[in-house]
Amino acid sequence: APLFLERAGWVKEPRELSQEIAPPFPFEVVGPLAMMRKNGQADLLDAVMADEKQSTSARLASLLGMVAAGEKVKGAGDTLVALEKQEKSLELRLCCIVGMQYAMSTAARKRLVELMGDRNQDIAVAAIFAMAFNATADEVPALKKVIDKLEPREGVSPALYALGRIKEPGAVDALGGFLGSIAEDSSREKYAFSALSAFGEATNNAFRNKMTKPNDAKAQALEAYNWWKLQKQSEPGAARQP
Repeated sequence: APLFLERAGWVKEPRELSQEIAPPFPFEVVGPLAMMRKNGQADLLDAVMADEKQSTSARLASLLGMVAAGEKVKGAGDTLVALEKQEKSLELRLCCIVGMQYAMSTAARKRLVELMGDRNQDIAVAAIFAMAFNATADEVPALKKVIDKLEPREGVSPALYALGRIKEPGAVDALGGFLGSIAEDSSREKYAFSALSAFGEATNNAFRNKMTKPNDAKAQALEAYNWWKLQKQSEPGAARQP
């Protein structure tokens, strides 16, 4: 294990944290570290992850090695947040952000929501991807903001996917509203199939039998939107349209 960790910048007895930007993250060491961890040959990974004098790369490699070995690593999410916040290298920040999807904690969840609105497009998209499989009803407002503003563009489809997985009324409403906006805004039409797929996931495809134009995504989006409006009007206490 030490040989692989050295490739990630590990130092046996670090005196102080280096202020230089670390080299590119060696993804190739994570697999071997995970295999050795499973075989009881990488006991030092815990200590390296927790050692604040080690480089971000070395601590990240140790953490991901344990996660890849199938372990639930105590404090992993909070460690990733701390590393991401202190890191200057964009590549390592992205690695920390993507890693949060495998080590979700309260702090990681909060940080991902913050980063979804980051001015750096790569950071924002990475945060949305990391949240895609972990989003809850609490993240609906942040995800809705992404799809409403179409910003960042590369994050719209994973945000739609995340809303579909949530299956909570607020998420369904966000998707329904987005489907309705496709007919009025041509820039949204490219996301029609993603939105329909997410809406189907969120509603268990209850609207599918109402589709009359299976090969026209824009027309399908409008039909799905109209179905959603009817469902909303039939809800107890809903105001009836004249």
